[in-house]
Amino acid sequence: MRIGDNIVLKKLDDGFIAYAGSLSGKSRTSVVNLNGSSAWLLSAMSGREFSADDALAALLSRYEVDEERARKDVGEWISVLSHAGIIEP
Repeated sequence: MRIGDNIVLKKLDDGFIAYAGSLSGKSRTSVVNLNGSSAWLLSAMSGREFSADDALAALLSRYEVDEERARKDVGEWISVLSHAGIIEP
């Protein structure tokens, strides 16, 4: 999977948003609210192919978090961002 080419990440006062515009010829915009670690992971995975294990390893190397919790968080992160068209297969 990979982060789409047309993704914008913006910092807000209390977090971040990411959005994707016109995907696959469809005219739509999907906006997702992100916390700091989700925004960092989005940036870290941008510009390359990655797997869930790659995202997990990156998250574990950056943050002190239990692996089981991190694996669950990465799964949810992938699900939400995929549904929004930010992560492409």
